[in-house]
Amino acid sequence: MHKYSLLALVAFCAVPVVAAQAAPVLTQFHHGPDHTGVFEGANPGNMIKTLWTYDDGGYTISSPIVADGVLYIGTKTGNLDAVDAASGKRLWRFQADDGITATPAVANGVVYFQSATNTVYAVDAKRGQVVWRRATGATVIYHSMMEGFPEGTNWDYWTSSPLYADDTIYIGSGDSNVYALGARDGHVKWTFKTGNRVRATPATEGNRIYVGSFDGYMYALDPKSGKLDWSFKTKGNQYFKIGAIQGAAAVSDGVVVFGSRDFNEYALDARTGKELWEDLHKDSWAGPTAPAILDGKAYVPSSDAHFIRCNDLRTGKTYWTAPTDSNVFSAPAIAGDSLYAGTFGGTFARIKLADAKTGGLILQERIYTSPWLEGSVAYFATSDGIVYAVTNGTMPKS
Repeated sequence: MHKYSLLALVAFCAVPVVAAQAAPVLTQFHHGPDHTGVFEGANPGNMIKTLWTYDDGGYTISSPIVADGVLYIGTKTGNLDAVDAASGKRLWRFQADDGITATPAVANGVVYFQSATNTVYAVDAKRGQVVWRRATGATVIYHSMMEGFPEGTNWDYWTSSPLYADDTIYIGSGDSNVYALGARDGHVKWTFKTGNRVRATPATEGNRIYVGSFDGYMYALDPKSGKLDWSFKTKGNQYFKIGAIQGAAAVSDGVVVFGSRDFNEYALDARTGKELWEDLHKDSWAGPTAPAILDGKAYVPSSDAHFIRCNDLRTGKTYWTAPTDSNVFSAPAIAGDSLYAGTFGGTFARIKLADAKTGGLILQERIYTSPWLEGSVAYFATSDGIVYAVTNGTMPKS
């Protein structure tokens, strides 16, 4: 049994065509193509009640999403599970060719995701049957010693999650390319080659595709052609010379925000790629996952420094720094007056945006996953494969 207590913290196959729809029902990583992580209308509050738990049977890094009353989540054993969001009952299970560490996306009744062997899948959301799959190339060798890690301990946890926009799936691959695939049949529209693995999930505000690479560059690409608009190189430092980018960028109000292994959080002008500001997380990987953005403020997680920080989106001014009990690899999600994120210490934290007052649930396992917020419910998973649905009240009627 997985118990918790409330805590107040002190500071490549047949490719049938998918029918087009006029208005796609769209759900994806960090709640939208810009990855700002804002869930309008949601309010899990103090999370005083557990609606249900679900054991997906595998080590879990993939984050859950909810679409049309169904929760979708992957595991490192290669399962993609569809679970009724109201009851926690499994509806179907699909077995991929390898582990799933990316977050799925759902559009037009199809679930899109990537496996650890760089295979992109499209699966029917109701029946769990494959619609198409597209194999990309083999993962390139990443010399982690250049980033200060012994081989095999480079914290390369995730594959890129799919970005759905304009009937296209944009996704990074371990083969060092960014792909634009036709959402209906998986055909390759274009590729863009970077200098190393692409684990970041592409982001867009509609004008460009923004995606970072393990080569230390942030790229802005034309959505239609894949041509380079601009690129920006991180500084690197004496320990992490490349300044690799693993986490997704978030883009809002003409500003692109992302973190690097060189301890810096960067903010760039979305049109030109010119640096607006940078914020040093002393001796700590900055933004190992996507930041959240709301009302001109960026909320940035940190790894070894154990905090989430609130910066002014235009200037980088720090408004507050909220301490956490451990590393934060969970992309923060915002609903109402609060921010929600998980930690390596097993805390599912709630932070008040106004004053950084923090509370949360204490669990038994690390949390790599980013929360999905729906009405009064927060959905997330711990590393031991337990999916939680917690709420401040009762499940809203569908």
